[in-house]
Amino acid sequence: MTIRNVGGGDSLSIFERSWQTYHLLVAHDLMQHHALGQALEQRLIAWLPEREAAGLSSTLAMADLACGDLTTLAPLLRRLPLRELEAVDAAVGVLPQAEARLGPVPYPCHWRAKDLLLWAESGADHPSGPWDLITCLFGLHHLADADKWRFLELVPRQLAPGGRLLIGDLFRQPAEPRQQFLERYWARVNSWTVLTQPSRRLVIDHMASSDYPAEGEQFAAMAESLGWQVRWLWHGPDQAEGLLELGRLGEQLSEV
Repeated sequence: MTIRNVGGGDSLSIFERSWQTYHLLVAHDLMQHHALGQALEQRLIAWLPEREAAGLSSTLAMADLACGDLTTLAPLLRRLPLRELEAVDAAVGVLPQAEARLGPVPYPCHWRAKDLLLWAESGADHPSGPWDLITCLFGLHHLADADKWRFLELVPRQLAPGGRLLIGDLFRQPAEPRQQFLERYWARVNSWTVLTQPSRRLVIDHMASSDYPAEGEQFAAMAESLGWQVRWLWHGPDQAEGLLELGRLGEQLSEV
């Protein structure tokens, strides 16, 4: 079955079906949003002086794909030296929530209702870009593997020289089948007693219908075969979530 993402499939995203459940997931850090966000911010803080030393702009044009309501990134977006932001999500109803959560900022924002793969495919339609920084948090695991590879093929055309793609997502362990990953994760979901049993069921049903996490090392190897420089920045304690930094071929990724 081909799954482009939850916006293009039969199932609705957890955002559209239950805001309360999603916000409890984030508030109680059940999916490691806090730790992932900290790792991402730490890398960006180190990266900004690297850009300046390389003669690149000290301000950033940024695109955040699968932005949701910006619960995780809004505080960081208010602190980063941005000159422009494009926030993209297939769930059109979430974009006003994201705009409200970000609040007034001193740079232009574009709120785009689009499947993240279609966004990568339609660069010529963009009013802005290319982007110095592209982030995608918990979005790619909704794509079928072939569409993940297609995304990695297409997105370099959206990235400015010296730019970075940061992907935070669910990843399977080496040789771990999808079903085994899901069952391992569902055991964790069932331990989330802060959620009601129906809410835990909602998360499990959503994952069963819509989540297709890549095998982490296979994903990194595929990216390298497509000309990306790749480095893991962070792994969650259960080896289910991870954060990757990708740069274009020939642009060395500095050690962190």
